[in-house]
Amino acid sequence: MASERSPVRWGSTSSAASSPDLSSEPSLRMFPLDTPWNISFAGCGFLGIYHVGVASCLQEQAPFLVQNARHIYGASAGALTATALVTGVCLGRYLSLSLCTYIE
Repeated sequence: MASERSPVRWGSTSSAASSPDLSSEPSLRMFPLDTPWNISFAGCGFLGIYHVGVASCLQEQAPFLVQNARHIYGASAGALTATALVTGVCLGRYLSLSLCTYIE
């Protein structure tokens, strides 16, 4: 018999706030938060800008996914974005530097 977790609301000061219970939000429940997960960015040069957008969205909309990920991986352009995400580099600055490189 599975134990029930009490719901944690966004912005809660509970110790479980870093991993909110999304059971009351069926549209947001994509996988069980009690199992480990990884984040991976594929290698593909022209997707580099897309990767930065995804990383930015994760930081702003679901930071617990980044903070609680077991590993964050990437290959090629994805490795650059994964590194920026892990190290906390400003993604806007990283994007502007990447665009300058792409233009050259």
